[in-house]
Amino acid sequence: MMNSAEPIQKMDTSDNKSIDQTRSLSEEILELAKRSKESTLESTLSLFETFEYGRRKSDKRDGKDGSEWSIESTIAIMLQISYLIIVMVYIGPMLVDPLFLYVPIINENIKCLALDEKLKKTAIVLRSIIDVPYLYNTILHVLSVLQALRSTDRNSYWWREAGRLFHPEFLLHNILPVLPIPQIVILIFLPKMRGSRSLNGMKFLNLLILLQYVARACPIFTFCKNYNKSTRELSNNIAMRKKIWIPGLLNFIMYILASHVLGAFWYFFSIQREIDCWISTCRSENECDLSTLQCDNTTFRNITFLHDLCPTNPPNPVVFDFGIFLNTLQSGIVGTTDFPQKFLMCFSWGLRNLRYCVMHMHTDAWDAPMFKGHIEIDYQNSVMQIQSSNNSFASNLNTSTYAWETVFVIFISMSGLVLFIYLLGHLQVGDELYTATTRTYRIRLRKKVIFQQIRFMLSEYRIPDNLPNPDSREPVAEAIWELVREALEKDEDLPVKNIFSLLPNELKEHIKNHLFLAKLKKVRGLENKDGEVLKKIMGYLEPVNYADGSYIIREGEPLDRMLFITQGSVLTYKTTIGGGSGSSSIIRRDFYGEELIGWAKAYNSLSDFPISAKTVKSRTEVEVFVLMADHLQLVVSEFRTQSNREIPQPADSAPVQISIS
Repeated sequence: MMNSAEPIQKMDTSDNKSIDQTRSLSEEILELAKRSKESTLESTLSLFETFEYGRRKSDKRDGKDGSEWSIESTIAIMLQISYLIIVMVYIGPMLVDPLFLYVPIINENIKCLALDEKLKKTAIVLRSIIDVPYLYNTILHVLSVLQALRSTDRNSYWWREAGRLFHPEFLLHNILPVLPIPQIVILIFLPKMRGSRSLNGMKFLNLLILLQYVARACPIFTFCKNYNKSTRELSNNIAMRKKIWIPGLLNFIMYILASHVLGAFWYFFSIQREIDCWISTCRSENECDLSTLQCDNTTFRNITFLHDLCPTNPPNPVVFDFGIFLNTLQSGIVGTTDFPQKFLMCFSWGLRNLRYCVMHMHTDAWDAPMFKGHIEIDYQNSVMQIQSSNNSFASNLNTSTYAWETVFVIFISMSGLVLFIYLLGHLQVGDELYTATTRTYRIRLRKKVIFQQIRFMLSEYRIPDNLPNPDSREPVAEAIWELVREALEKDEDLPVKNIFSLLPNELKEHIKNHLFLAKLKKVRGLENKDGEVLKKIMGYLEPVNYADGSYIIREGEPLDRMLFITQGSVLTYKTTIGGGSGSSSIIRRDFYGEELIGWAKAYNSLSDFPISAKTVKSRTEVEVFVLMADHLQLVVSEFRTQSNREIPQPADSAPVQISIS
């Protein structure tokens, strides 16, 4: 236990800020949790947005652009993985339900229908397991309605609460998916088919199966739509952009799932098409007995004419056209219990035809104006181009005149269209994320270069971190960081050669005062000048950058400026008439050209500059603050009453060695 007599250590201010940010973030998460009963998907997306908001709010120091690794970024990536888990929860039922379509098998020898008992039991068990979450949500919904009815006054609008049990969204997302439609159709109704009425009832049940698949697929497309929307809105997050492969993976999963479903329906409709041939043939034959289709209850009957009037190998389209289902019947997979064999064949069929639809539309639409050059969308021309490609959808499927077969082919084409539209959305999001990522990384690189330049400038200027700023509460160094950061956000092509020119005038004057006030007081002729004169001179000082090896001033040329070197070093030397070199010296953090002060004192004209006795050449990249001769003359003329003392002229214009500190 802590001794009460011990002094309590004072907590750092940054710790208090972190605690406040954590507390604020926790409160927002709790508030989202209260609203999470409406939708698990919406709460997940909202939670992700909350973490992103808290992370961006806390990353505001030393050039952080929100891309640095943090606890919130880690949680954001975990939520990305949870997206995939949610999709798998939705996809599970759609992977299991097609198994029921593979249960029926046909015995071609005696023309009867059997069931794959092993596959039937497997499908029933898996379907029962995946229905548990739906049943759980349904029970919770019903209990919540009953609880609301108990607490609602009968004189009030209690019927609104009761109406929640029959809400279309509840029926579509919770009730319809758990209805045992495949079990009833395949395990009960299909073996008992006989006559035209059974065929019509079977077509109606086929529509129910398709409707149930649509009900299961709607949440997946809704999720993918919300995911793309959240990805686009949160594109400033580097962790998010590193996961741009997730939409592509979702698109691939949807493509594989659609191929799986279409292949299973192709198998199931092939069996129905052959049974349809049997029933239509027996309708015109007196010796045909189709009181039952089950192989277990089949009595001896004449099936020779069924081979003749329902030919599959070789086919006879004149007698009966099986259309796109002929390949299934010829291969013999409708009569085998080898599930991997018939699954792979049917899956490959769905994959090929769906790929043909998507790729054909992708090729035609890619030639549309919306994909030429950059993604500049011309909706009218693009839609016309896409519509023209619909005419050749599924053109590799040779259909018969059977209406429901044509409907199935149209369904394949529409599935390809939906997947293509989703692919377009993913391409648009991917293009936006790629553009945002490229721009953000470019800005990050620029920031690194500029911030290194700022650190170097502060080091060369010898500006301490705690140097006070008279115009603001924050220190000068902190003010420079903030100003450059704001300027970089407005212009990503911000020049890095001269950071000083980006600062406001007040801050410039304060930095010049720190750099040159003590230096000017040591210049011959300015020792006894008051602060107003020196501040006026400093106001005319402007930074200029010179590359390595540049000639700043040449010997024998007019000297029209005074140099104050702040970064880098220069070489001064004097040559003789015979071409040899005299003495040379290196000037670092010094000044050159003080004879201009005597020239300004003498009121000479701007055409009568003094002649430089030496050549000044940069040895490295150099930053100098330049005081032009005409500006110096303006200062002298303004304060001429203070400039009445004779200023001695230097013999060889040699610079005085003075340290910046």
